Amino acid sequence: ESPAESRSASRNVSQDTGLRRELIQNKKQSKTGTKTLSPPQRQGFEDFWALYPRKSGRREAEQVWAELEIAQELYPRILAAVQAQCAWEQWQREGGRFIPYPARWLAGRLWEDEGLATPPPPPKPPSPKAAKYARVRKN
Repeated sequence: ESPAESRSASRNVSQDTGLRRELIQNKKQSKTGTKTLSPPQRQGFEDFWALYPRKSGRREAEQVWAELEIAQELYPRILAAVQAQCAWEQWQREGGRFIPYPARWLAGRLWEDEGLATPPPPPKPPSPKAAKYARVRKN
């Protein structure tokens, strides 16, 4: 290895180290540089948090709430969606195991979901053929 190659290699290593430091610094700044909530935003988040059934990841949920800059007009819709989704079978199954984490629910704008809010259709009555076979099996 020539002296020029050695200097070039050490320069690349120091550039990589500098880049890593910069990335780490940016990551630290993004964690500490979170947006603060205005009083109405704070109240909206507190109402959401009080109603949301899964009480984990509060800080992350608060950060997402701040980053989304949710309009106050949406607060009633969000709270109504939480109440409606609490009744969903998916959220009640296995002691609430399938309730999304609050930050994920907010980031995914899951208050806009409507698909599971409707009850499943009633089961179809058995066909005449199936009813005939059921009678035969009983005998």
